[in-house]
Amino acid sequence: MHSLLVIASALTLVQPSMATDYTVDTAVQKTLAHSPAVRLAKERLAETDSARSQAFASVLPTLTSGLSFLYRKDASNNANVLFGGEGYNQYDARLFLTQPVYTGGALGAAMAALGTEREIRDQDLRIAERDATVQALQAFYATIYQKEIIERLLREKERLEQYLGTAQRRYREGTSRVLEVLQIKTQLALLLPKISRAESDLQLRTAELAYLMDESQAKELGVSGTLDPIDWTKLAAQSSSKASRIAELARARLLRRKLDETTTGVLAKHLPGVGIEANWGRSSFVKADLLDDFSTSWAVGLKVTIPLFSGLSSIHERRVLSSQATQLEVDEARIREKFSLDQIRAEKEVRLAQTIFETNRTALNLAREALKEATSTHRLGTSTYVQLFESQKNFTEAELAFAQAKYGYVLAQTLYFAASGWELSELVAALAAGGRR
Repeated sequence: MHSLLVIASALTLVQPSMATDYTVDTAVQKTLAHSPAVRLAKERLAETDSARSQAFASVLPTLTSGLSFLYRKDASNNANVLFGGEGYNQYDARLFLTQPVYTGGALGAAMAALGTEREIRDQDLRIAERDATVQALQAFYATIYQKEIIERLLREKERLEQYLGTAQRRYREGTSRVLEVLQIKTQLALLLPKISRAESDLQLRTAELAYLMDESQAKELGVSGTLDPIDWTKLAAQSSSKASRIAELARARLLRRKLDETTTGVLAKHLPGVGIEANWGRSSFVKADLLDDFSTSWAVGLKVTIPLFSGLSSIHERRVLSSQATQLEVDEARIREKFSLDQIRAEKEVRLAQTIFETNRTALNLAREALKEATSTHRLGTSTYVQLFESQKNFTEAELAFAQAKYGYVLAQTLYFAASGWELSELVAALAAGGRR
């Protein structure tokens, strides 16, 4: 295992801070804690919980009070005229109670729809956490990968400088030609832009990881881990034995269920409704009489509402809801097909990445043996410098290709987990354990 420390010159520097080496699991944790998408999903989930509690209040009785004062005058030609047609005061203090009994299933459907909405928000949170985890893994291992590339390029530069020193010494002694010196200088000149490019890419990757972890103000950022592969066969077997949970598919099913529940609530207004209504209060023509029991009046009873004609709106509403249901069915089928294709593609990619990894590891071992042999024979004078130089060049290319193969293998594993609906936390734990070996 190696630990790297990157000077994040691409970041905004406010004040110096102590560098911290982040492992892959801590990087993922900090990314999840800072991710705006994850925080937004959590707030929407909390909002749904509050709305559900608020909707529950609609099934409880409603109690209101009213206090009124009127100055009235009755018509003199009215048979029930009061005070001979003169103006008078009227006071009324009353309590009103309403309790819905039957609303065509609207209240139950509303409660069920809010419960389903909470499950939808929970799936949104899972999607946000999954995407944030994938971003963190990609940025983290991109940083490790760029560091390995720089290490190998710098090692190649050091070897070329050693070869150049030897070639120049031999040229001065007359045992070497100027062409050999020029060839080495050419390779050095070609190598320097590659190193600069790799260092620039490392700074960008480090900046990306820093922003994901909310460490953009840090002066230095260290990451600790390796690109060494994990036991993929064992991990895949363990994960495949558990139920696959693709959040998008679960969300699509929940949306269809919510529409069914919403349909019940929307159409309930076209059905009869029953409720209990009651009121209790006192009325008088003199304020002092409001305290007298003889001023008390009350009423209680059932209220039945029967819709008779609503301009055929129920027919149009049913057509709209039926169209929405069809759209959700089509969308669910599209998501299912997409993830089926994504799973096939991810499986092919991870197998290809595994094959590339094994092939490049074999190539690296062969290049190492070839370089060892070329170095030995060159010292004995049985091989030319060109053969040694070619062996060194092949070995460096094999190292770079192997590092890229390891990085591609990790990315393929990450995308395979995401496409299969497996828990990425298991992959993160395996990568963290592998990085500590």
